[in-house]
Amino acid sequence: MVCYLGNLLDLVDGAYARATGQVTAFGGVLDSTLDRIADAVIIMAFACAGLVTWPLAIAVLVASYLISYVRAAGSNFVADKSALAVGPIERGERLVIILLGLLAHYILARRGMAMDILTPVFLVLLALSVITIIRRLYVVKVKARLP
Repeated sequence: MVCYLGNLLDLVDGAYARATGQVTAFGGVLDSTLDRIADAVIIMAFACAGLVTWPLAIAVLVASYLISYVRAAGSNFVADKSALAVGPIERGERLVIILLGLLAHYILARRGMAMDILTPVFLVLLALSVITIIRRLYVVKVKARLP
């Protein structure tokens, strides 16, 4: 839950910077870098706790990094950068899905129902991430200013 508090503060600092005109290129890079670190901590915590397998956690982490990488790399070649904001999942949706999966796991465990709900949640995250990556790559392929 501490990670989610940190993510909430992350949203506030960006809004504050925009509202006060203190947006900088370095601030954007720093924010994105800290987001990737937070993603890794959250996703790997599930594997460390034994709630999902390491291979699944690593696959979800790599896919989540590729979503932002394809958008960043593609923005060098696509004039309309908003065209790269395609796909069913971004960081916010991923965090909400993980939180809902964690809450479901907690509720089931408290009721004595030992079932693995987090593996299917992570598999859904992986599938949605792969779809997002493919859609973004398609946009780059179609709209890129490449020779």
